Formats: sequence, C-alpha cells, structure tokens
Amino acid sequence: EDHGFRFIEMVIQPYLPDLRTLVFPRSHVSVEEALPDDLESIVRISESAFGHERYHIDRHVPEALANRRYGNWVRSALASHGPQNVLKLVLDDQIIGFFIIEMAPDDSCYWHLTALDPLVHGRGLGMASWHSVLSHLQRIGCDGVATTVAVRNVRVINLYAKLGFRFRAPAMTFHWWSQPG
Repeated sequence: EDHGFRFIEMVIQPYLPDLRTLVFPRSHVSVEEALPDDLESIVRISESAFGHERYHIDRHVPEALANRRYGNWVRSALASHGPQNVLKLVLDDQIIGFFIIEMAPDDSCYWHLTALDPLVHGRGLGMASWHSVLSHLQRIGCDGVATTVAVRNVRVINLYAKLGFRFRAPAMTFHWWSQPG
C-alpha cells in the first residue's frame, strides 16, 4: 500500500478434481457453444449479473465501466479464436446464462466468468445449470475444474460447496492508482 496499491477484495479458489469420476443428475438446462447471434443476449447478462467482484466494489471504477468490462470480455471471448470459449446455458429456447471457460493441456478447465441472468434468479436454476456444465465438461474429456470467486459472493461459494468443490487458500486483490500530480 506504500506504493499506491489499495486492498480491494479477498478471493477464494474453488476446484473440483477427478471430474470424470463424478455422476451428476440430469438437468433441464442445456449447454451449447455460444454463436455470434447469441452475443447481445450474453452481453446483456454479463453487464447486469455482477456486483460482488473487484470492479464493482472499487470506488475508483464507475458502475457503468465495471458493467461494460464484463460485456467487453464476452465480446472478446466470442469474437476471438483464442483459448477462451463461451458456453451458453439454455432453458426453453432462452439463454439464461453463460460460462467463459479455458481448457488446459492437462485436461482441466478454468472457469473465467460464470453468470446466470438476474431475471432467472430465485428459480432454483443455479444447481441445475452448474450440473449441466459439469456434465458437458465430462463429455468433452475434462478431468477437473477450477475458478475464482469473490469471498463476498457467499451464495456462489455455498453453491460450490454443495457441488463438492474444495477450496484453496484465499488470496488478496489489490488495485493501483497513480496519485495526481
């Protein structure tokens, strides 16, 4: 902090090893690769679904910019043919969420960004959606999953605990702001 860095948040790193050995219940939520035509629906979700993470709690970042950051992340991941892929969650022909994932050479998968549409919160779709994604990853040969979650996001941490994820030690996030003058 003496060098201009400011503490922003604590994060926790859930991981689920040995994915191939687990059995998940069938779910009515389907998982599909996102297509360019899905972009605006997924961007809308990404720009409204977050509020517990570092950009929304950093007083230097206006809410509109924090929201736009996630929309730009979706745009970039969907437009590029890089390491990150966008999966959409579909229920009754409607996109209800998305995952931005990255497969590693060791057959593990990192979840960079995950969200359900705030319009479907409270309908019991979190567990079903995460089960669908885990089943999808099993089918494509993934052997383990890891992600990072803001400690303030207790609801999601509890979801990961119910799914059997383990947790690595927390880490701190700092942002740097240059001093005027």
